[in-house]
Amino acid sequence: MYGRLAVRFTWAFMFALLFVGVTSGSNAHAVENTAVQTINFDSIGSRVIELQGGAQLSVQNGEPESEIAILRKDLRVYENNIPLGYAEKVHIWNAVGNQYAAIEYRLSGTGSVLLFDLFVINDEEVKQIFASHEYTHGKLTMLGADSLKVTFPTYEKGDVNVDPSNLASESYLINTDNTVSLKSETENDYNPLTAKAAGPYSNPAPEVINKMLTKAAIDNNIPPEVFKAIVWQESRWRQFTSDGYPLIGYDGRGLGITQVTYSQSHLDKNPGLEERLKTDIEFNINEGIKILKEKWNSTYVPWINDHSPEEIDHWYFAILAYNGYSKKNDPRLTAEQRTLLKYPKEAYQDTIYYHMTYDEGPGQLYVKPFPVSELVINYASSTATLMDFSAKKQYTIPGPFTTSKHFFVPGNTVATTAEVSLRSSATKDSTRKRFMLRGESVQITGGIRYAADNTQHFGWYPVKTMDGSVGYIASSYLTERASILSVFPDLIMSVRGYPEVATLVENKVISGYPDGTFRPDVPLNRLQAAIMFANELELDLTNVTDPGFNDVDPAYRFYPQIAAVQNAGIFLGDGQGNFNGTQELTRGQMAAALVRAYKLTERTETPFTDVAGVFKSSIETIYSYNITSGVSDTLYGTNDKLSRRDFSIFLYRTIVKAPQN
Repeated sequence: MYGRLAVRFTWAFMFALLFVGVTSGSNAHAVENTAVQTINFDSIGSRVIELQGGAQLSVQNGEPESEIAILRKDLRVYENNIPLGYAEKVHIWNAVGNQYAAIEYRLSGTGSVLLFDLFVINDEEVKQIFASHEYTHGKLTMLGADSLKVTFPTYEKGDVNVDPSNLASESYLINTDNTVSLKSETENDYNPLTAKAAGPYSNPAPEVINKMLTKAAIDNNIPPEVFKAIVWQESRWRQFTSDGYPLIGYDGRGLGITQVTYSQSHLDKNPGLEERLKTDIEFNINEGIKILKEKWNSTYVPWINDHSPEEIDHWYFAILAYNGYSKKNDPRLTAEQRTLLKYPKEAYQDTIYYHMTYDEGPGQLYVKPFPVSELVINYASSTATLMDFSAKKQYTIPGPFTTSKHFFVPGNTVATTAEVSLRSSATKDSTRKRFMLRGESVQITGGIRYAADNTQHFGWYPVKTMDGSVGYIASSYLTERASILSVFPDLIMSVRGYPEVATLVENKVISGYPDGTFRPDVPLNRLQAAIMFANELELDLTNVTDPGFNDVDPAYRFYPQIAAVQNAGIFLGDGQGNFNGTQELTRGQMAAALVRAYKLTERTETPFTDVAGVFKSSIETIYSYNITSGVSDTLYGTNDKLSRRDFSIFLYRTIVKAPQN
């Protein structure tokens, strides 16, 4: 009996089978071969085909499982249950008193995985003589009654699904003794479509496509970042080719911007569907959305945490399912295994995460990698290729989680998630108006906008910064203010200095006290200021020269920070060989330290009447950079003590206003 349950041969076993009894071409079937008859099956439905010797081929295509069986004398001599797949067609021919059948079937998903089995049938027996490995986007062509060829794409990292780097082909020869051998194997056999006259279609502008994809995703409770990354991988956001024709996968199956891949029987049963998928970009997008939602709601793949769709991190398995459940999307495979099995360089969902998160990529969004080491994926046997997730259907992963950045509205106060530029217009190619720190607060002043560039999947929000600057920031670098910082109980969001302190805390420049408070009005001493300068400037704390301060022991915990700021010329001591770490810092001393730390050079005469002596030039300098406006219109407060709150404000202003070296 030759039945199996979704079981495929391993490569080692397959090649052993291929080369058993290999004969020369002269031993192949000759002129008495009859023409090959090809019969297509509906993707949903039943069909019985009469075979030689009273045998019958029975096909039961359905959801979620299909079945192929060959019966002879009321016995099932072959059985293949296909979870999440369907039998597509059978090729039948006669030669030398035998009948032969090549049955093609596919696993569902846009990956369109092809497999096929070969049989010899006569009055005595039905015998399976070959079982293929899987071919992603494979296309089988009968070359005659004794040979066939499978063509399939080979993808390099960075390839888009519709445009593989190369095509490969494998040809198989059925010998007279009914063994099967690999006739030829070719690589890099890719012949791009020949040029033709311009077609009638053109793609919408990138910003229009961005809006269309975003709206379709939001309308269906899908994070736009997820859907846009998927469509980027499928087609690079193209519905049509550059010469004006519908974008169709090389094998003729994937259609349009989302590369929707329906069976031919499904297209035939729905008149007009294929044409709309080819020519109507909005319809095609909505079909892709429908497929992704079906994958999200699938019970075949696991859920993550509470399966709430707002968290992008929860879409890992739905993204995998969009491309199919084949072993090629098992992220645990090594590079060597992928090469041996002729799989893409990485699992589909990993490619989508790359598009969403790569710093220089189209998404530039931070999403934590899924903990692959926790995956439990099984296979029906060592030769099966369909992933089985039933052993673990729920995964609990820790936060924080990433949500879409497309829902901010005018008036929202948000924070930057990284060091980023404030741009003059809604594109990364515009002028940088100023440098933004991680954790810096900004206010959204208008609706999201999109660049005329399909490599910018994020949007751009018009914002106003704390210092009054206006410009645009990429949506992927913004987050709700509360999510960037746990608020100190004594420094709430509504009080002066909160945004500046929050930014410095987020950048690990300053921290609170062990009891969790910040104590904003406590005077800042020289040691605390030295630590903040060392942290913010990322001074070398290892290779320091001993400053020789009488009151600082080299074994002291903060000796490296004190030595580093002295070596950098920021704090010079009291002239008597002491650092005086516990001495409270004055506003005049602060001005001098800021000028030395950030090498500020501009000077402007001030309106202050209390500015004179050693700190005069430093105060004029920070006034020139709009770092200070004094304690009143005419007083700077040179000898006033400086609080932790005020120093944080001054340091923040200096960082964002000083020239970036």
